[in-house]
Amino acid sequence: MREYPPAGMTQEQIDRLVESIEAPWGQRIERQIREAMQSEVKAGASAAIADTVRKLGLQPYRAPEPLPPIEPGDIRLICWMALQ
Repeated sequence: MREYPPAGMTQEQIDRLVESIEAPWGQRIERQIREAMQSEVKAGASAAIADTVRKLGLQPYRAPEPLPPIEPGDIRLICWMALQ
């Protein structure tokens, strides 16, 4: 994408497109992107990939916020086992 960007895209749009493609997607999404990559002409493949990303509504990956640290008061039961 960076070497053969789609025509008419700004650098910011290209960066966002690359981030969207590099996000962790499932097999269905990866397969659709791979199919767009099969285009013969490199510039045409870039445009096809950009079009596929737009149609699927893919966004760059944003990691979820980490959970707050566990305090000792948060722990109620560590282990329970009954013996007969």
